[in-house]
Amino acid sequence: LIYGLSNYSATGTKHFQVENDGDVDNTNNSYGSLSDERLKENIINPRDYYEDLRKLEVKNFNMCKAVKVEYDENDSGEIDESTKRVSLVDTDPDTRKKMLGLIAQPTETVMPGLVKTDEEGYKHIRYSVLVPMLLQMCQKLADKVEALESA
Repeated sequence: LIYGLSNYSATGTKHFQVENDGDVDNTNNSYGSLSDERLKENIINPRDYYEDLRKLEVKNFNMCKAVKVEYDENDSGEIDESTKRVSLVDTDPDTRKKMLGLIAQPTETVMPGLVKTDEEGYKHIRYSVLVPMLLQMCQKLADKVEALESA
């Protein structure tokens, strides 16, 4: 469990929490990324993602396996990174949550930039990258609706 505590009060108010099941909670439901224009260059309009986004398949699923990472400790009690062992373990069937999302392998065939493969070969979806693509798609759909309404 990881907590982010407030530095604005002496009470150590919890504002951010990562739980061992992977859920992330925060008190203001806001997640951000540094995006100041002064830090960027080559700012151009992106390609149209409309057709690719339509090809993505949203699925319901349960996570039945988890990636387990283990390390030995050195004489000082610190993690010895050279002893890293990675394995798959079954999750408890009683705690498997129904989830909604994308499956990495078919997503990668449509939009490879949304998928990252880690050093063990497991694939991750970059869901935060979808947000601006979906916003672009919504804007295009709104333009189409307005054009149809004014015709």
